[in-house]
Parts: sequence; C-alpha cells; structure tokens
Amino acid sequence: MKARVWRPATNDVNEGALGSYVVWAHDNPTGALHTHNALKMCQRNSTEKFAATFFNAEDYHFVIAAARRLESEGLEKKRRQEQREYDARMLDKKEAANAKKLAKADAIRSRLDSIPLIKSINDIRVPWMTRERLDDQLEKLRRLWNPDKKKSQRITIPCKSHIPKLADKQKALEDAFSAHLALLADEVGDESIDGLFGDGLDSETDTEVLDVDYWDEEDAEME
Repeated sequence: MKARVWRPATNDVNEGALGSYVVWAHDNPTGALHTHNALKMCQRNSTEKFAATFFNAEDYHFVIAAARRLESEGLEKKRRQEQREYDARMLDKKEAANAKKLAKADAIRSRLDSIPLIKSINDIRVPWMTRERLDDQLEKLRRLWNPDKKKSQRITIPCKSHIPKLADKQKALEDAFSAHLALLADEVGDESIDGLFGDGLDSETDTEVLDVDYWDEEDAEME
C-alpha cells in the first residue's frame, strides 16, 4: 500500500538530486563530488548486488586497484582548483564591469552638471531645443527630484522610450518643469527661484548631447 501512494520529495528530479547532495556534503564535509556521484550510481544501478553475484577475487582486485589509481590522481583537488580559478575570473570580470559602469556614470553626471537648466517654459519650444537636448533637461529634472528609482517619484517624468516624438518630449518637459517650479516654490519661496537657474540654456552650441545608448540603459532600468 505504501508503495502505491509514495511520491518523490520534489516534482523536479534534479532538485531532489541537488538536495540529496547538500545533505550528503553536510554529513561528509571532506567528501569529494565524484565520490558522491559514484555512491549514487552504485545505489541506482544495484552495483553492489551485481558484484556479489558475478565478481570473483580477480575482479575485486582489479576494481580496488582502479579505485586507488583514481584517488591518487587528485580529482577533487583539481576540481576545486578549477572552481577557484573560475570564481576568480568571474570576480575580476564583475569588478571590471562595475568599474566601467561607474566611470560611465561619472562621465554622464559631470556632463549633465555642465548643462544649465532652462529658466522658463518658453525655452522649451525654441528651434534649437532638439529631442536630445530635451532628453538632457528631462534627465536633469529626474535626477534632481527622483534620485532614488526605488522610492516614490516627486515629479512624474516618462521614460525616454515612452516619448519618442519631439512633441511628446516638449509636453513632458513642460509638465516636469511646471512641477519643478511648484516644488521650488514650496521649498524656498517664489522670490528665490530666479537665482537657482544660472545663466540659462540659450545657445545652440551650449553642450553636446548625451550618449543615446546610456539613455536606453536608463530606460531599461526604470521600466
């Protein structure tokens, strides 16, 4: 009856095998991975029963000699060394990627800091305010009021990929800049607002545009 109602501990055979190895490794902290695999194969294939039925003294002698030869090759030592080398390579690769990402973020931040924020909504629909420059302005406001993407947004600014057209970007910047002025009024008062914008963005040659690939990465993180 028990055999008829028995079910495996997990639905996934691989998951059950991994769990079995975890338990075995805990009970045998110095045990080798190939030793565990050999024991499981022996159990699954009923190797011990087969040997008791068909092996003679010469067969046992051969198997024991082969096992000793394998042990002398240091298989587990080699496996662990390969694992350490792989982990070191992955760590170096991750650190290099992080360093590259930080350097790129620093360059973008420095570049944005050099771009003056517009002083008026009237600066938005001027001929030289291209889509790229609008993206710059939106990103400045996003970083000013929404520095932490995981927290609530003080200003609603759409992702770049959601506003591909010039008119959409202009409308988004108008809404964001109006919200920006309202927040400034709440924090410092209307009489202090004019001194917070610098000289304004009033030249077609003020700055170059940001790397488009960077904004695509930013959009992917925000979505």
